Amino acid sequence: MIVSEKALGLPASTSAHASNAGSSFKAINGRSPARIAHIRQTKPRGNEETQMAGKLGKLKPKRKAGRPLKKDMARTDTGQISRAKNPGEPADKVAKEARMKMYDLTSENAALPQAATVIGRLSLLGQQGGGISIDQYDSLVRFSMERERYMKAVMAPDSLVNAGSGGPTCIDEESDTESRLKATHRYNSARGAIQASQNENRGSNLWAVVQHVVIGNLDFPHMYGDLRLVGNALNRHYQGLDRKRKAA
Repeated sequence: MIVSEKALGLPASTSAHASNAGSSFKAINGRSPARIAHIRQTKPRGNEETQMAGKLGKLKPKRKAGRPLKKDMARTDTGQISRAKNPGEPADKVAKEARMKMYDLTSENAALPQAATVIGRLSLLGQQGGGISIDQYDSLVRFSMERERYMKAVMAPDSLVNAGSGGPTCIDEESDTESRLKATHRYNSARGAIQASQNENRGSNLWAVVQHVVIGNLDFPHMYGDLRLVGNALNRHYQGLDRKRKAA
């Protein structure tokens, strides 16, 4: 005897049950399953920007490698922490103040490189102020440079150029024989101009001025007059050389 599913009160079949469930779901919501799936995909899930901001706020920033940079610290030009007692002051402040007190210079003149030498300070005064002219100063500086090249060329020991027992190290150009000969000729030619002026002014001692004031950087006020004579002789000498070079 076969008893039907209907007689037992059970669903006729699984497919029929699914059909009835689908129909009942459709009847309740009034929407098909495909429509419901589409709505779920397109429906916004709250404020996504707010949620993302909350997540980022919870994340801790990662520390960079190495020690943190110390702030509000005085530093040198290379970026290192300055160890100076007064880092805000310029490096030449002490030298400027000393020049102003010792030589009675203004703040502007004390900061100039000419203030470091006797002939430079005299050039700042000018001839009207009891010093020397710019042309005389330039000629004296040019002579000093030629003397230094000569001392290097002949490898002569000089305490003003090098404090060692031997002469200073020559550069490649001056190690060449031709360069040494040129340096020697130029220096001896300038010395000849000074000697010519010495012969004309026998009451003066120009070589003492060259040795003590120009080379030794010693301040002897009683030699200022002879210093101008040396400056004039060198100025005439260098002007003649410059004219020959331009004409050549």
